[in-house]
Amino acid sequence: MNRATRGFIGAASCISTALLLTGCPPKENGDVKEPIKIGTLSPLTGAAASYGKKLTQAVDLALEEANAEGGVNGQKLMAIHEDDKLDPKAAVSAAQKLVSVDKTPVIIGAVASSATLAVAPVAQKNEVVLITPISSADKISESGDYVFRIAPSDALQARDAAEWMQESGHKKAAVLFVNNDYGVGLRSAFEKEFAQRGGVVVAAEGFAQGAKDVKSQLAKIQQAQPEAMFVPSYIEEAVVMLTQRKGLGLKAQVFGTDPFHDPTLLENAGDAANGVWFMDVAGGSGPAFDAFAKAYKAKYNMDAEIIAAESYDAAVAIIKAVETAGSTDPAAIKDALHKVKFDGASGRIEFDANGDVPTKKFQRYAIEAGQYVEWKPKPAAKTSG
Repeated sequence: MNRATRGFIGAASCISTALLLTGCPPKENGDVKEPIKIGTLSPLTGAAASYGKKLTQAVDLALEEANAEGGVNGQKLMAIHEDDKLDPKAAVSAAQKLVSVDKTPVIIGAVASSATLAVAPVAQKNEVVLITPISSADKISESGDYVFRIAPSDALQARDAAEWMQESGHKKAAVLFVNNDYGVGLRSAFEKEFAQRGGVVVAAEGFAQGAKDVKSQLAKIQQAQPEAMFVPSYIEEAVVMLTQRKGLGLKAQVFGTDPFHDPTLLENAGDAANGVWFMDVAGGSGPAFDAFAKAYKAKYNMDAEIIAAESYDAAVAIIKAVETAGSTDPAAIKDALHKVKFDGASGRIEFDANGDVPTKKFQRYAIEAGQYVEWKPKPAAKTSG
């Protein structure tokens, strides 16, 4: 994973780094112009490090492309990547460092909604723009005028999950959720939506983030005899759940959320993941996504997917806002973001009054034979006569 230079850059390192177009200040008429610093927050270590890798790689690519075109308003861009460990306290500490020490006018992140919500007051207090590529908790929409996001909110995902479950003929559901802002928000929204569609939630069980054992929660759900189970969870806990669910013989159809769309789940859960259904933000398509995917593959030898695409779009939105504002002042960037409109790698990008992108949709997937496939409804059984 490529990382942009951190902290103070000495003269010697500037010479070599400039060759890579990553952040050393350009000179004009003998005057040195400082680079525009863009901070990022994501898990760079731990079980969710794959998220951080995709985010930082995508941001680095966007900044590198902009620098290759001469930068923005005569200044190069550089990224300062911080590890939030998928933990709210670590995220706040890292954000404070970016704001106070690095003086970044913008922070791209975090990944976990709980981390983003913890950092939002720091951004608001210091009047620094915070733009999260993938955090989805409803509360983010109300976190302040300096807070933006690329992904759709949990309210939309919960609505679509309840609708999908109903369309599939399931009327009795259980909810097994990670007990943080992400899981609790999705649980509440799903229960409301499912009830409005005539469904009944017969059990709801929470577990701690990072839980290694959810057998007791699964046993209670099994006793309630649901037809389906909605599971807002991160990758690590989802693997635990799927493995232990198989051991208990729990047959309820699993409806997962976007973290299920990570190859490490397939690797670590094995055949216990087969038969799972889940939804994720609809993947990018069209010229913008194709160009991004080609560049991402060429640079990192990895296929681009939605997390990388959304992270790339977050960086592009900031670049366009800085260019539009003609300034690195955070207040000017904030105002300019509401004027930014473009077809991005993850879809159409334009922000509403709450800093949300209201144009995103979800796509349905299934896991079959250890592979992700597009979910398709089973054909209706033929009747005789």
